[in-house]
Amino acid sequence: MKVHTESIYGFYHGQDPRTFSPDKESCTEKELENHKQAVDLAHKGKWSGDDSGCHHTGAGSIICKTSMGIGVYSVIVSKDGDYIRDASYEDIQKESYEWEESNATP
Repeated sequence: MKVHTESIYGFYHGQDPRTFSPDKESCTEKELENHKQAVDLAHKGKWSGDDSGCHHTGAGSIICKTSMGIGVYSVIVSKDGDYIRDASYEDIQKESYEWEESNATP
């Protein structure tokens, strides 16, 4: 299956922090520092994720939270435009899929 990456603007929800770029005008200093630390850990192979994202509660509601604010992240999309999943750093290095040449990197 041929794929490409697309960029989406939204809140950080737990994807690979190396594929997320916080919006410096909209994020707090703490969110920017959290992102920097997560990227450093990910490059060292020590990033284990955090609790960012949307979580179902026992009461039937959903709580969404983010540790790194809002910004741009990459997703993998099929040739037909179907969302496959959030892109990982390794995906963007072109090792996981057959990439469409014209859109191989974000």
